[in-house]
Amino acid sequence: MIDFNKKQNEWAEDNSSDPYVSPEMQIKMWRDNDPKSYKACIEKVDNPENKAGGLNKPNGEYTGQMARTDALRKDLTINKTRPQRPTDFTHLKKLIMESDGVFNHAKAGHIQTATRKDGTISVWDHWHTSLFAYLAGIDYLRIDNYNHEDNDLEKARMLEQEFFYSKNGLAKKVSEHEEHEKNVERQRRLIREKKAPSFNIDVAIDDIMTKTGLSATGRLVNNKKLNGILSFKNTYKKIRSYYKGQNPDKIFINSIKQITKVWPNDEIKAYFLEGYCDLKQRIDEHLPNKVTETDWQEFLDSLAKFGEKQTSFTTVDKDSGKAKNEKGKATESISLRLLYHFNNWWKRPESPHKQVLVNQAKALKMYNNDLTDLYIKATIKGARKSIEVECPNCQHDFKHTIEE
Repeated sequence: MIDFNKKQNEWAEDNSSDPYVSPEMQIKMWRDNDPKSYKACIEKVDNPENKAGGLNKPNGEYTGQMARTDALRKDLTINKTRPQRPTDFTHLKKLIMESDGVFNHAKAGHIQTATRKDGTISVWDHWHTSLFAYLAGIDYLRIDNYNHEDNDLEKARMLEQEFFYSKNGLAKKVSEHEEHEKNVERQRRLIREKKAPSFNIDVAIDDIMTKTGLSATGRLVNNKKLNGILSFKNTYKKIRSYYKGQNPDKIFINSIKQITKVWPNDEIKAYFLEGYCDLKQRIDEHLPNKVTETDWQEFLDSLAKFGEKQTSFTTVDKDSGKAKNEKGKATESISLRLLYHFNNWWKRPESPHKQVLVNQAKALKMYNNDLTDLYIKATIKGARKSIEVECPNCQHDFKHTIEE
């Protein structure tokens, strides 16, 4: 894979006395180093809308500032005063593909520029949009321009940095949940217009959230809030892969409803859901047909009965301030800790089962590809102590508290 950041920084170092790049130079770098992506995008922008100047092109009544697209420049100085990061060509391709190659002036808005004393029109925000326009053959763009009064180049750069920070750094970041909702509507439109495959993972999990009364952002006040959209998405992917051909959507929905039934007033913690589904999948794989869905529901009911919540498994220990999960293995750790509780429920006094469902030997077999033997043994026994654990990646020892 081409490291475009490195290439641009190397160019900047070689051209430190004149570090301005034009749209033409950047597109040429893209074409020469990633011809496949370049070709896909150049074909995409070859459409009637762009040949007519793009959608919503400013008409004769527009009185604002405009600039020739090919006259715009990006300052790639190697100094810390660089106004913008190197171009991300993956992002540029995404911008083009998600717009179906059609440049829309209304969506693009104004390119943020500053004209320096040497006449250079420096773009300090929306450079990727400028490159899209150049590739699409759009001759002129609307700009929001500032005229520098100082000849000092470094001062100009620092001022443009401040502009960028004021506009973007102080803005509220779009959360992963908000981004999910926006992407779903985008994908639904593309599917309706037959511009995307009929199945999309984000649309699929949004449909599941609708069926189970969940909301990623809390925007739907009558729906239960979901905390952790990426974990939720990851869980769904794993369920689709493991239960292929067995109606994975129904299986996932059932697990969600089991949790919402037990904790009706709590938001859904996606990390708990992922750990719970992981445990169910491991039991199904190693002990098929041993545990029914009724068993799983009654087990969760017992957790709530004894005061356990989803957060009992997803938050740090309130006394030690340390995570109860093995480092970097939250899903597998939650799964194993749930198994400890499940074992206790399985052999409860009123149960017909006199032994735990999963003994230590079976637990080691079920989890040894993901967790250390020491953690598995201590957790399945319910040990409550600090242990030394060796990281399998760096071989450093660290203290770890085993709970439950």
